[in-house]
Amino acid sequence: TLRNLTTIAEDEVRKALAGLPDELRERLTKVPVFFEGRPNSEDLLPLDTLGVFEEGVPIPRIRLWLENLWEYAGEDERTFREEVRVTLLHEIGHALGWDEEDVRQRGLE
Repeated sequence: TLRNLTTIAEDEVRKALAGLPDELRERLTKVPVFFEGRPNSEDLLPLDTLGVFEEGVPIPRIRLWLENLWEYAGEDERTFREEVRVTLLHEIGHALGWDEEDVRQRGLE
């Protein structure tokens, strides 16, 4: 269920953020992470999107779509945890101003 996926994702996000250097963690304190099921038509994104960084709506935020991540992970908890971490770090890269090439060069695709 979405509640169970949220609990797992919150745990992974907490661990991933704790593993970042203090300077980065501090820069991200004003970038909340939202957990949702799937994008809807109002999001104007492909329905299979895993995550996105949005600037100033009204605050910057990262959104993770857990049902899409769960399916992408083949409904395997271990793989889901890894995909949550990788997707979060990818979106953190965008939050720090990195473009897709910067993110790719850092192995966060």
